[in-house]
Amino acid sequence: MTETSGLWKVVIALEATPDEVEALTDRFVDVLCPDPGHEGPCGTPWALHAVEGAALSAREQTMLREQIRDTMEG
Repeated sequence: MTETSGLWKVVIALEATPDEVEALTDRFVDVLCPDPGHEGPCGTPWALHAVEGAALSAREQTMLREQIRDTMEG
């Protein structure tokens, strides 16, 4: 039985400098696209959006920081 593709949203929150975010998003491209240097549209359907935390509501910033702290405990 073959599974069908569906739409997914994966959220990764992190605390980093703008340079670190740029380097990390470049790595995401390398993972998501089998040939990052290809011409024309990508054969893998994906989109990447990076949003600076200051653009988020105070509530969302707090929630994301708490989730980050949770990954660092234990």
